[in-house]
Amino acid sequence: MSFGVKRVLRHLRDAGRRVLTGVLPDELVRSLAGEIRIAARHGGATLRNGRRFRQQRNLHINVGCGPHPLRGWVNVDIIKAPDIVCWDCRRSLPFEDESTAFIFAEHFFEHLEHPRETAIFLRECLRCLQPGGIVRLVVPDAGMYLRLYCEKGWEALVETRPLEKEGELYRDPWIGKRYATKMEMINAVFRQDGEHRYAYDSETLLLTLREAGFADAVYCRYGESRNGTPPDRIERRSESLYVEGIKG
Repeated sequence: MSFGVKRVLRHLRDAGRRVLTGVLPDELVRSLAGEIRIAARHGGATLRNGRRFRQQRNLHINVGCGPHPLRGWVNVDIIKAPDIVCWDCRRSLPFEDESTAFIFAEHFFEHLEHPRETAIFLRECLRCLQPGGIVRLVVPDAGMYLRLYCEKGWEALVETRPLEKEGELYRDPWIGKRYATKMEMINAVFRQDGEHRYAYDSETLLLTLREAGFADAVYCRYGESRNGTPPDRIERRSESLYVEGIKG
């Protein structure tokens, strides 16, 4: 995308924010501004990367990689950074039909609106995967968190999250929040200031994969996959749910 186009888009975004400020709630204005920014990035990425993966096969894709790109994988996220393909995976995936062997999405899927965006993403995964290919979804284990919430005391939640005791409060080092009650923590985990859009237990996530058209959907353990050793991050192990969908 040229500098001139970027400047015009920036001016439009800023002008729109000024017009909307005072008319709409600040949170909604920030959300709209963020969507405009993402749309601009995706538009530029389409021009740069739309044909980049033509005729490539047996790809291993790391979707929503954030600041953790994997060596030897195609790392995809909406952020701009070295070794990362900038793409809005809520809309599509930039790969050819049946070109991909493995799609890995760790703590990305819960950021999608359910069912609209999740259906689009899983449909794109099915399109891109080779027969027998796998999508591995790793999300916060909402079922586990609810079970731990029902236990007496904080001990199990402190160990699982993990949390740090600060006086009468519990600090969450992952997102910098402090909790006085267990329900405050549950809300932070499930909602994360609006970034998390849906909470999953294993039954619900497996059903979502099967309803999307995957021939099989299975519960997995950390570090175990039907396709070798997955790149699961050990620091998220204590709170994560692991499932895989297999294309028929």
